Amino acid sequence: LNLKKFPFLPEKILKGETHSEPLSSSLFSGKVLGDIDRRRKMFLDMVREYRSDSVHEWFQLWPRTMGYSNPNIDVNRRLFRSYEPYTSSEVVKLAASVPATWKINRKLFHKAFRKYHKPSKWIPHSSGYYPYFPWWFNTPFQFLYWFLKKTRRRLTKKGNFEGPWNDWVSLKKTDTWNAMVADCMSEDFLQSLPAVQDPANRDEIGKEELRNNRMVNLFQVRYFLRKKEFYSHEA
Repeated sequence: LNLKKFPFLPEKILKGETHSEPLSSSLFSGKVLGDIDRRRKMFLDMVREYRSDSVHEWFQLWPRTMGYSNPNIDVNRRLFRSYEPYTSSEVVKLAASVPATWKINRKLFHKAFRKYHKPSKWIPHSSGYYPYFPWWFNTPFQFLYWFLKKTRRRLTKKGNFEGPWNDWVSLKKTDTWNAMVADCMSEDFLQSLPAVQDPANRDEIGKEELRNNRMVNLFQVRYFLRKKEFYSHEA
């Protein structure tokens, strides 16, 4: 079951890993995918030497500078003083030294920070749970929140977004987003990407709505190429 779709279900550690499974995509050639598979396999083997029992977890966590959400912290700390506790060296060392079973269902977090949540104990998180209470107490509350949210969206076709970050649904409706998508779907840009030189692959990009993070990656490539072109003209 997908815990992102059913967040009220308790977390459970599953055996095995999925990072060694071969990638498949109609957008890229077999050679490109094969090179990626080999790099992933080499990295997986290296991580397994240090974290044999939790290689699936650490494949994504280490090195942290490659984390999907980490650039937000690394960039902001250069602009203003950061008080993000989870980037503290001692906190990272502690989290790395304890078993994964301590960390699932926010058990270690709950033990460490419960007393600080006491003043706001009845203020729910945007996911519907109450951080002051343990996971088993929150399960029915999260289910009720999830059920009412789904029901409201089905009945009204609308729903308020209460998450901590951006609302992808609203963002993808803006004129700026659509203009950037159109720019990345232009023939001149797609022709500049060696991995999608095949016209059939370029057609597939236009047909397939890429996942949010992949679309953002495409925006980043477009920005990089434009920046490179700008400085080449300046030189």
